[in-house]
Amino acid sequence: LPAERIYFLSSCWLFEDERVLERARQRKETLETTIEEVALELEDMDRAMSKQGIFQKALTFRESMQLVERKGKLRSELFDLEQKFPLDDSKIIRGPKNIVFAKEGFVAVKRFR
Repeated sequence: LPAERIYFLSSCWLFEDERVLERARQRKETLETTIEEVALELEDMDRAMSKQGIFQKALTFRESMQLVERKGKLRSELFDLEQKFPLDDSKIIRGPKNIVFAKEGFVAVKRFR
């Protein structure tokens, strides 16, 4: 490495306790499972709506909109979780003293003059 200052323009996390990361991974699995369940419920409602009358379709439409909103909130929560924690081991590098670095990023060298 050169004698100049080196800057790593990337993400890093400090984990004193690995249980935090494990809880985040469990939460991710729970969110993904719940999203799949909601998607299946929506598919079932769509099939049922094709066989119903107008009044029943109106009631079912309201329920389906609530499910769509719930699915959107769950996806947003999953996205936020993935931004906060390094959940994919293929995209991180473990460093010394419980530091975890993202593989993506830039390295900049500032030269002395």
